[in-house]
Formats: sequence, structure tokens, C-alpha cells
Amino acid sequence: MTADPRMAGLAPAIAAGLQAGARALRDGQHAQAEQHFIKAMQQAPAHPEPLRYLAILQLHTRRAPLAVQTLQRALALAADDALLHSDLGNAQSSIGALDAAFASWRRACALDPAQPMPWFNLGRNLQQRGDTDAAIDALTQAATLAPDLVPARILLGDALVHAGRFDEAVARYREVLAQHPSCGDAWRGLSNIKTRTLADADADALRS
Repeated sequence: MTADPRMAGLAPAIAAGLQAGARALRDGQHAQAEQHFIKAMQQAPAHPEPLRYLAILQLHTRRAPLAVQTLQRALALAADDALLHSDLGNAQSSIGALDAAFASWRRACALDPAQPMPWFNLGRNLQQRGDTDAAIDALTQAATLAPDLVPARILLGDALVHAGRFDEAVARYREVLAQHPSCGDAWRGLSNIKTRTLADADADALRS
């Protein structure tokens, strides 16, 4: 298994503890996850990754102001870490600091243009703000960098619909359905384009 480059510099036992915490977070065992992340922080106080994991947990447990503080502590250790800036944008958005959030997402995209998640976060929120053309640009980047990131491709389709670019939107939804035939969001997107009628084969696919 390829080692996670973000764990570089951590002792194997500390990295294993973070991974155990991530599994606990995934399984909804928040208290157990927090214990793992705090222990890793104490064992590696100069490494940003335990702080990043703790901030993700804090966001999951509706403690966004704490997550902002935790990510700012992590950025004091790694000021040019794109993923930290992207996560900070998510936390800032959760407390309503939208101008700061957009600055964080844009900073993340500039620091590491090859990272898909900053583009996705930027594009999703630009679309929510009604800045459709800029959202299309950002979501195109995310979908290109991470073809398996289905939400980016769905949101790109939605943004194209808002821009009146219906044929392009249909193509994006159908690309998703070619790989995930039961994707409800893609079917929803297709069926909402009133100027493009679903074919008989689409009805058969939906029934199946």
C-alpha cells in the first residue's frame, strides 16, 4: 500500500493512531476519534496533520469556531499547505465568514492547482452564490483532476444548466450515468432539463 505523503515525518505508531482515528470518525465513533487525534497532537506537536484531522472532527460535530482555530494553528506550522487552506475555507463558511472562506479556497487553488478538492469547494460555493461562469470554470478543473469525484461532475452539470448550456449539461450527467447507472442526482439533473426529453431507454433504465 502506498504511504500517505501527508503522514511524512510522523512515527509509524503516530500515523497508525491517526488512521485509527479516521476510521472511528468514518464509523461515527466521535469520542474515540477525538482521543486518537489529541494523542497524536501531543506526540507530534510540530506536525500539522493531527491538527487537520482534529479540525475535520470538530466540523463533523458542529464545532466550527473551534475548527477554524485548530486549522489556523496547523497553518502556523505549514503556511503553504493547500489542503489546510481548503479545509479552513470549509470551516470559515460554516461560521458564516464567506469572504474569508472564498479567500482560503482561492489561496488553496493557487498553492496547488493539481488538488481537486479546493477547486470543488470553490466551485460549489460560487454556484451557491450565483456566480455561475466562475463556478463552471472551477468545477471543470475539479472534474478533470478527479474524474471519479461524482459530486463535482453533477454540480458541473447543474451549473451548465444554469448557464443555459443544456447539451453540455446532458453530456456531463450521461457521463456519470455511464459509470453509475443508478445515480439519482444525475437522473434528477437530466429530468429537470425541460427542453431535452428523456428517451424510452431512459425510462427503462429508471424502472430497472
